[in-house]
Amino acid sequence: MARDCILYVEDDLLCSLENSEVIRESGFDVVEACCAAEAAAVIDRHDPLTALVTDIDLGDGADGFEVARYARSAYPGLPVVYVSAAAAARISLEGLRGADFIAKPFHAQQIIAALHRIVKLEPVSSMFDVAPPIEAWARADTPPLAPPADKTHVMTETLL
Repeated sequence: MARDCILYVEDDLLCSLENSEVIRESGFDVVEACCAAEAAAVIDRHDPLTALVTDIDLGDGADGFEVARYARSAYPGLPVVYVSAAAAARISLEGLRGADFIAKPFHAQQIIAALHRIVKLEPVSSMFDVAPPIEAWARADTPPLAPPADKTHVMTETLL
């Protein structure tokens, strides 16, 4: 039986290795990408994905918000977990509806907890033979994420 597959996008190699290992130990398969272009290549293969975990600041090129929009255009309803040290304020403006956010630094078990909160544990199959070109990422018609009413204080504390 195939295990649920997580696409983990992180430009910090050490962080990626550590967190991917914890995700694997929790029973998931992990495909790692170090930038938006690598993530796009994984998405373009249209293998079943269970969720996307992405850093927001990925260095040069597209950011994690664009990766998530691109992934959702190929896998509608794909659960997304954003992680970031500095982009918490951008989540409500650029994040996808239904996504989760974890502020860095964090314990790797927080990713596992977030995955269990948002994943139905069934891979999402691609609905496209070919995902839209990278130029279309920023134009995806996905509404921004609004923080849940009972979590507003968490976002505020993160910004302070």
